Amino acid sequence: MTTDEILKQSEELWQSLLRTIEKKERENLPPVTRYQHLLMEADQAISILKGMVAHHTFDATAQEVYFFKILKPRFSAKFILYSKILALITTRPHGSYKALRRICDDELDYLHYSFRIRENL
Repeated sequence: MTTDEILKQSEELWQSLLRTIEKKERENLPPVTRYQHLLMEADQAISILKGMVAHHTFDATAQEVYFFKILKPRFSAKFILYSKILALITTRPHGSYKALRRICDDELDYLHYSFRIRENL
């Protein structure tokens, strides 16, 4: 497989992951189940991506930098986001509803903010 084909397939895999995420987010599933599914989808996409480049030598340094600095981090960011959200949901602290709500809202705001910052790098 050529480097151009890998880059093209990586973009297609990214678009496919985004479509799958949108579809899963529209489903009426409990939050834990939804984020488990999203985490599995992101993990599966990363595995496919790793398989594509495991034994590949890039044609040019610029293409390699583009892949590892732009394309691959998109997938990793989604994986990190969903794993942190899932961890937050499954390990809720005990306390009053207001305190719990404030902690969860603050953590979710931070996660979404961090994700947007990394996404725009």
